[in-house]
Amino acid sequence: MSGPCTLLVGGKAKDGLELEPLAEAAARLEVRVVAFGSAGPLLASAFEASGVPSEVTATVEEATARGLELTPAPGTLLFSPACASFDAYPNFRARALAFRAALKP
Repeated sequence: MSGPCTLLVGGKAKDGLELEPLAEAAARLEVRVVAFGSAGPLLASAFEASGVPSEVTATVEEATARGLELTPAPGTLLFSPACASFDAYPNFRARALAFRAALKP
């Protein structure tokens, strides 16, 4: 990736999910994070502890809109949830389709 990057993460946290390695990698890459869903606060806290600027939204749609606001061109909006989709969607495909729909004007 080149330029600014905003990482969208969230959903339902998996049991035993270790967040420190992900947060440390995000800090090295100098990304910002928008966390969503039931794991949003937990994720944002882990990223903040590693010095990564983080925000929390309720939904994928809100996270996408906020991520687009935060990411200047030519930046990257990276949708890599790191968590299960079952807090709001029946499966990962439905969540990905919601993300794609939120990208359209």
